[in-house]
Amino acid sequence: MFCLYFTLLPVPATVNVLSLYTQFLSRSFKSVTSVKNYINGVRILHLRIDVPFPSLDYSFQLLLKGLKRLNPHEERRALPITPNILLRIFLVLDLNSSFHRALWACFLICFYMFARKSNMVPPSATLFDLSKHLARGDIFRSSTGLVVLVKWSKTIQCGERHLLVPLLQVASSPLCPRRAFDFMVNRLPASKASPAFVYTDSRGEVVTLTHGVLVSSLRVLLRQAGVSPLGYTGHSFRRGGASFAFQAGVSGELIQLHGDWKSDAYLKYLTVPMQHRLQVTHRMRTLILSGSDVGSANQLPR
Repeated sequence: MFCLYFTLLPVPATVNVLSLYTQFLSRSFKSVTSVKNYINGVRILHLRIDVPFPSLDYSFQLLLKGLKRLNPHEERRALPITPNILLRIFLVLDLNSSFHRALWACFLICFYMFARKSNMVPPSATLFDLSKHLARGDIFRSSTGLVVLVKWSKTIQCGERHLLVPLLQVASSPLCPRRAFDFMVNRLPASKASPAFVYTDSRGEVVTLTHGVLVSSLRVLLRQAGVSPLGYTGHSFRRGGASFAFQAGVSGELIQLHGDWKSDAYLKYLTVPMQHRLQVTHRMRTLILSGSDVGSANQLPR
C-alpha cells in the first residue's frame, strides 16, 4: 500500500525505497524494533518469490540509529508475579469453584515452570492442539511433586525435542503446585487428551481455560487482592518465577535450561531487588575495610 500510494516500485525493493518506508513507519511506531520487523517482512516476501533482497548498507544502518535517537523507547515488560502476590491471590480465591481451582493450578504451575502462556492454555477452546498445548496427560505425579512434559514452545517448533520440567511439592504451603493440581484433578477428572486446565460453567458444561480468560481473571483477582493489575499479563508468571529463582540463588544456566531459553534473553526477565544489588558494593566495602589488597591512606594522592 505504501508503494502504491507513493507510486514506488515494491519489488525488487531498493535501499532507497526501504529507507523511505522505514521513515514512514517511524511516524507510527516509537520502537525501532517494530520498524525492523516490518522491514524483515519485506525481506521474507522477497525470499518467498525468489527475488534478491538488497544489502542494507551503512547508510541504512545510520538511518535506524538516527531514528533510535529521535524516538527513545524503553521496552515495556510485564511486571513479575511474586510469591507474596500469589499468597494474596490465594486469600481471595473460592476453591469451591472449579473455575478458581483451575486458575490456581495454572497460576502455580506456570510460575514454577517459568512457562509461556502459549504452552499452558490455548488461545480458544476450538484451537486446542494436543501436539502444542499442555494436556492432562502431560502432567505426571512423582514421588517428589510433578513432572511436566513440554512438546512445543517458541524454541521447539517442529517436535525436534521434548522438555521435561520437574516441580517439587511445597509441603504445608498453599503455594504447592502438586497440591493445587491434585485438588483440581480430583474434583474434575478428565481424559489424558483433555486440555490440562478445565472447569465447569454455570450450566455444568466443561470449559477450557484460554489465554484471554487466564489474563482477565488474573487482573480481576489482583484487584480483589489489593494489587493494581496494571502491567500484569500472562507473561508475569514467567518473569516472576525466573526472578524468584535467581533471588533464591539458582544459577543463570539452570534458569535458562528450566525456562527453555535458547539465548541469554532470560537475563531481561530477571528482576533483582535493591537489597540483592547492594551486595556488590557491600562486598567491595568489606574488602576495603579488611585492609586486604588495599593501599594505606598515606599512599593516597594529595
